[in-house]
Amino acid sequence: MNLTSKAYELIRDEIMTCALPPGQQIAQAQLAERLAMGLTPVREALQRLTHQGFVRVIPRVGYIVSSVTLFGHAVRRGRDL
Repeated sequence: MNLTSKAYELIRDEIMTCALPPGQQIAQAQLAERLAMGLTPVREALQRLTHQGFVRVIPRVGYIVSSVTLFGHAVRRGRDL
């Protein structure tokens, strides 16, 4: 597993368990430091999570955790329901 995939899994798991709750602002540098990784894998993981709707990009602020809803094993964004 490469570092980007590892960062993706760790961040997604934190979102799914509400360790990073909906509405939480995420700063790349702080997250990278906490995960003991460089900025590049964390940035790439956040871009993937943005594409999947787990986080939103807020210009000049960073990322914000989106609300997620569980239905069985599927994860859907609130606006898709």
